[in-house]
Amino acid sequence: ALVHCKSEASCRTNIRSLHRFEIIPSVQTQYCFDLVSGTNALLKAALMRAGAGSPNDKYILVSDSTLPVKPFAAMQRQLTADANSDFCVFPRNEWAEVTERFVNGKPSQKKIGVKHHQWVVLGREHAMLAAEKAGTRQDLMHELQLNMGFKNTGCLDEFWYFTVIFDLFNPNCRPTNIHLQNF
Repeated sequence: ALVHCKSEASCRTNIRSLHRFEIIPSVQTQYCFDLVSGTNALLKAALMRAGAGSPNDKYILVSDSTLPVKPFAAMQRQLTADANSDFCVFPRNEWAEVTERFVNGKPSQKKIGVKHHQWVVLGREHAMLAAEKAGTRQDLMHELQLNMGFKNTGCLDEFWYFTVIFDLFNPNCRPTNIHLQNF
């Protein structure tokens, strides 16, 4: 397992099983505003170690307070059965919705950011895309008007991965079904 810590030195002191946990070099992070940089550093390190890998490889992003309740073999079998990524998406009323343009005083174009939990499971294709787009969309909190006194609330890591992989939605097209590759 690869580990990113705010303080690399503290991790080296506190992690006893260095043969199981590899600490990667720390990058600057900031709670809510940019935990994505640390997560992307983990993804890049994991992708480098995986080499060509398999299309069904999975990149599981967890925290120090996350504890799997299923045995590793059962989780591995279930997760590697397909190439899909797994997001725990918040209910629709918690997604960010922003009106971009008004025509004659009425909203004419909106965009919607899907809010998901910070800890996700990315398939290889999505992990590679996220690593490739690392450093982009850092203004997403501003773009979605998060925590600005409107109804939109959340942190960058709760919107960034879904947005860079699938983009923002335009609700004006009103499709009944939306197909998201490997979701």
